[in-house]
Amino acid sequence: MFKEKEDLGNNLLTKILDLLILIDMNIVELLNQLNFTTLFLIFIVSKLFIETYLKTRNIKSINENKEKIPERFTDVVTDEEYKKSINYNIERIRFSI
Repeated sequence: MFKEKEDLGNNLLTKILDLLILIDMNIVELLNQLNFTTLFLIFIVSKLFIETYLKTRNIKSINENKEKIPERFTDVVTDEEYKKSINYNIERIRFSI
């Protein structure tokens, strides 16, 4: 009984390793077919989209929380300074988009 389970486990492990080797070979073939200019452009465009998405989320978060100074900063900054800081950060982020 233990031998059957051991054989089943080894068989499953062998199939998983074969699948990983096949996937690895397909990735290598794909990389050989694509030229590096295409890959470079894909990565640059992806980076641009991700950065833009994160910056818009940051602006949204700032706008949602701009009415009240966080408790840990109430003794450090005044209302006017906080509003200036919020406006500055929003404009800085928008300019960088």
